Amino acid sequence: MPEDKMACQECGKEIDITCSFCPHCGIRVHRPTIRRQIKNIAETEPEDITPHCSLTIIPEENENIPSEKMEYEGKSIILNRENTEVSNRTITSKEQAEIVFEDGHWYLLDRSELRTTFIQANRKIEIIPDDIIVLGDRRFKFESDSL
Repeated sequence: MPEDKMACQECGKEIDITCSFCPHCGIRVHRPTIRRQIKNIAETEPEDITPHCSLTIIPEENENIPSEKMEYEGKSIILNRENTEVSNRTITSKEQAEIVFEDGHWYLLDRSELRTTFIQANRKIEIIPDDIIVLGDRRFKFESDSL
């Protein structure tokens, strides 16, 4: 298996070592040796920094739901229904989007099959605090103290 790949503990399929969730079965990936592997891929980023960010659900008008803040950490975060809004069927259960921290900046990549992640993410796009990300039919406010 290539150095930048590993096998999913649940389904056994080959996945990228930076995945937080398996794109095939959606299970959270546990990576005990990921720090060493990422260091070999990206020598320029300090190993001791673990970037943090969060997404907060923005209720629609007349919607009575708590404004829940979801915290994430790591240089690559796969967003899907399980780790954003479990009951929202418009967000895919596999890979909806990926938030990546590179060279001190956050970027958003659309990973959904139906291209339902907005900012229109046809390429890697930097995101900054207070940007609004739409996944399926739900808006989320992006925040980070890692800038």
